[in-house]
Amino acid sequence: MKVSILCRLALVGLLCAACAGAPPQPAVEVTPVTPTALAVPQQAAAAPTAAPTITALVPAPTELPTAAVLAPTMPGVQPTSAAGGSMEAALPSPTPVGSTSEQNAAARGPVIGGADGIAYLSGGEIWAAGLDGSGLHQLTSDGAEKSNLQWDVGGQAVLYLQGECLSSAGLEGAGVEDVLCLDNIETFSAFEVSPDGSQLALSVNNQLYLVPYDRERLRQVSRLQDLASLAGCQHFAPYQAAFVKSMRWSRDGRSLALFIMAMPSFVRVYDVSQCTPQPRLLAGITEKRFQVDHNKSALMIDFAWDGARWFAMNTVERNLWYGDLQLMDYPFMQDVNQLKLQARANPLGGRCCYSAARFSPDGSYLLFAFQDMAQGAGAQTHLYYIPLETLGSGGEYAELPLPPITDPRANPRPVLRRIP
Repeated sequence: MKVSILCRLALVGLLCAACAGAPPQPAVEVTPVTPTALAVPQQAAAAPTAAPTITALVPAPTELPTAAVLAPTMPGVQPTSAAGGSMEAALPSPTPVGSTSEQNAAARGPVIGGADGIAYLSGGEIWAAGLDGSGLHQLTSDGAEKSNLQWDVGGQAVLYLQGECLSSAGLEGAGVEDVLCLDNIETFSAFEVSPDGSQLALSVNNQLYLVPYDRERLRQVSRLQDLASLAGCQHFAPYQAAFVKSMRWSRDGRSLALFIMAMPSFVRVYDVSQCTPQPRLLAGITEKRFQVDHNKSALMIDFAWDGARWFAMNTVERNLWYGDLQLMDYPFMQDVNQLKLQARANPLGGRCCYSAARFSPDGSYLLFAFQDMAQGAGAQTHLYYIPLETLGSGGEYAELPLPPITDPRANPRPVLRRIP
């Protein structure tokens, strides 16, 4: 069922309330480049187009692999229909909290796309498993609301937000511990550790903070002024020129893509390698350019970046988080004159709806959550991990062999564990 007009107005109203009094955006100039059409191959065997050289982003994007598979090759997983279908392999049975042997095996499976494991939310708790479903294990059991999962450096724990704290749920029987808890704040909405593990980006009270990722020092912080004192650049602690909802790092850790709350909302990529009150704008996109259907508005709810070439975003169509999936490349984000995308990228037979897209560590696969809108209120959510180059090929894909998420309004927020 489509979100009603009243629901959409309510969503927009909430954003308006959140963004009232938003600070003005700094005047910036973007040097347009020749726009590149959405490079989604039309045949599975077709070689993808090499990413253009972007001097402002280091390292340069690499070509996508040319393997002609239509689904990840994993033990026990058989391709199914685009709607989900049945799998020959039985779903693994969850292991209760506390089994160290299972924790040692959790999130260790076949290496696909530079990842060997997955963590996600189900039933309000964090679960980890291999990409083949092996070692499925529950890491938390407190029943508290959680969000924004990310594997910690080294892949032995999952970081997440819970209330006013950034916490860690460890494998190997390590349990749960707080990394950073802040007093007297209004919102703690996002965080992202840089690829090399040296920096931590945070959205606190809708403002960006960049500080060293030093867990011992972070544990001693409880006030915002103490957090700001850790920063190597005071212009980024906080960055006050925009209301920041979430962020993604570039692969080299020199740039940040920021999801900025405004009317309309937009994503901008900034160079944060230099300490300056007005960081250099590298690329950006607004909801107006994001719209592909002139009969309805496009409300961005989430975005992903492979750190080099590709961006993925989804609109809101149902259940707070789920909508059409869109892909765009970096040159499109740089060209301020190109007004809209060429087409949706909905990979499962063109069906809606998608959420929580994430790219594999090597950029060759796309992870996402899917619930079939055609199934109505009873739709369950499944996780998929598919080769990026096969988008638009008309191929069929198998969901990951994990138990479905039964709450249609739950966002599983899946994250991939990078191999060492």
